[in-house]
Amino acid sequence: MAAGGNNTIQKSVKKLARTLLATTCLTVASGVAARADIITEGTPPAPTDFPNASASAFVLPSGASIVNGTIDSLTDQADWVEFINLPGGVNFTLNATALSGSFANVEVLDDTLATIVGPTSFGPGSPADLGPAGIPADGNLIVGVLAVEGSTSYSLTLDPPSGAPEPATFGSVGLALAGAFAWRRKRNR
Repeated sequence: MAAGGNNTIQKSVKKLARTLLATTCLTVASGVAARADIITEGTPPAPTDFPNASASAFVLPSGASIVNGTIDSLTDQADWVEFINLPGGVNFTLNATALSGSFANVEVLDDTLATIVGPTSFGPGSPADLGPAGIPADGNLIVGVLAVEGSTSYSLTLDPPSGAPEPATFGSVGLALAGAFAWRRKRNR
């Protein structure tokens, strides 16, 4: 009887180990999938060129927090992007950095195209920090980078608003709960 009991325990432990391994792998995969936080102009899912008008801003994937692009005062005077699904009513900070080139301006608008903050100038060695400022209730921010002279390669970084969970948190918690419920259900059988 003791040998049969040990086999049952060993099978249960192996099954639990497989379940935990599968849950861990799925959690890691969901974290990687949710990490679509860097969007670069010309690299999918971004278009070859971000729109040049605020009314037609490129809608970034949810969870995006860094945007890289290039503008030129002669051929591509502006880039407009829209951060979505942010927690409305909390503060954000946006940093604009010139990776190379000359000075540009950055500004932040709401969905009605009313100015939230900016325009503020930034250039090589002289980043712009916009904020803290409030996110509108709808959770959307439209950001424009406008050429002043010459060309500028830039990077925008939206600091995660306070109180906003990372996108991977939802997947991790959901998978952990699903694994716990599945394990408990099998255990009770």
